[in-house]
Amino acid sequence: MGQSQVLLVDDDQALLDTLTRTLRREGYLARPAISGDDALALLQQRVPFDLLITDIFLPGLLDGFALARRAREFCPGIPVIYSTGYPQVAHIRAHSAPYGEILEKPWKLDAMLTAISAALRPRPWENVAERR
Repeated sequence: MGQSQVLLVDDDQALLDTLTRTLRREGYLARPAISGDDALALLQQRVPFDLLITDIFLPGLLDGFALARRAREFCPGIPVIYSTGYPQVAHIRAHSAPYGEILEKPWKLDAMLTAISAALRPRPWENVAERR
């Protein structure tokens, strides 16, 4: 799925840097953001993101769930992968947030790459062009 635009959001700079480098090495166009507010600024630039990977607990006005809702305003149908160290809370707070796989930190890089591949896999009932 090379050349897919992926928005990565996490307040852990080391994790964000590592995942950004890895995805770029895998052929993805990875755009990092350190907060939900920074990610929203990227979305407002109308970059046609194909996937959002976000931590749930973020500094600023938007947590990962609020960010996912806002991302759908700019990129309807964008798949979401949530990453969190607090999976019990994540499932409770996920009410009304867009559906997305939840990966518990610390996740293995292979698990993240598998989740990304699955999230970007075309589904017969979706028109991929509508995501853009």
